[in-house]
Amino acid sequence: ETYLFNPPFPITPIERLRSQRLKDSLRYARSLITARLATAVKRSESLARGDQYDANFVKLSSWIPHLFVNPGDPLCAEYIGYFEHREKMVAMGAAPIERVASQNSLVSLVSWAIGKLIEPTHLIPSACLAINRSSSDQRTFKQAHSIN
Repeated sequence: ETYLFNPPFPITPIERLRSQRLKDSLRYARSLITARLATAVKRSESLARGDQYDANFVKLSSWIPHLFVNPGDPLCAEYIGYFEHREKMVAMGAAPIERVASQNSLVSLVSWAIGKLIEPTHLIPSACLAINRSSSDQRTFKQAHSIN
């Protein structure tokens, strides 16, 4: 078993936006763009690198880490939206799009297009999220990460 506390999710922290509609729209657009770009890049590249990464993602499918995240922490809060968004995409019938998007990141796709391989290590197939919703622990970013 794996327990990760405030693991970093290196992506724009959409979770910090107030409007749920805006968050959903941005995540939906990101999924569409990522899926389209993944299809184009993998179609035009030799598929050896992309297939290897896809196989690695599938191997991770049986691993379900426990992620302890704080919605107030911009470094890890996006895991909350990442997994909620995946469920919403399946519910609205867009599972094929999300399946492709969840296995790729825009940074890795651009790197593949220019001939480099950067695997998106923050993308995991599933997790058991423990979300700290405590309002008594409203610390600043520097306090939360012991930065003096």
